[in-house]
Amino acid sequence: MRKLLFRSALLSATLLMTLGVNTSAQAQSTTTSVTGPPVFNDIKGDRKDIRKDTKEIRSDRRDVRSDRRDVREDIKEGESKLDIAADRRDLRQDNRDLRGDVHDRRKDARDLRNDLDVRSDRRDTRRDTKDIRSDRRDIRSDVRDVREDRKEGESKAEVRSDLSDLHRDRHDLRTDRRDRRTDVRDLRHDRHGR
Repeated sequence: MRKLLFRSALLSATLLMTLGVNTSAQAQSTTTSVTGPPVFNDIKGDRKDIRKDTKEIRSDRRDVRSDRRDVREDIKEGESKLDIAADRRDLRQDNRDLRGDVHDRRKDARDLRNDLDVRSDRRDTRRDTKDIRSDRRDIRSDVRDVREDRKEGESKAEVRSDLSDLHRDRHDLRTDRRDRRTDVRDLRHDRHGR
């Protein structure tokens, strides 16, 4: 009986500490650090918090299993029904708290995965933007070359071939720009939709 009360108090204290640590970790995550960009540090801190929560959940599960064994022993030893009922109530509450912690940890892990996906999408968008700028420079250069070829009197077949390539490149550029715009719009929608 005393073991069960002690373990229940210990589990409650652990849960309160976890909530306090998570709150302080969230407050710290908004500050910047010298070691890297704030977003990277936030993700690094989130991973650390998730690992810590996982360890605490394992410990809490062991405590709940031990509490179950203690309740069974109390029943075998013939403890009073009031004490056993109180122990069972505490055990049910500990189980509910544990399920809530597991649920919160899963949500944190899912949010972290979503954050990583958003970072990857932003990186892809930046890469697409650089490619589009490079393609624009190439097209402008091709336009100048076609003009020079016409001035120099190149054959009409060659100029026509260069022009068809230029039109194809422009079409591809328009398609790439449209795709990039769609990606940016989707990224904004995902960010504001949460």
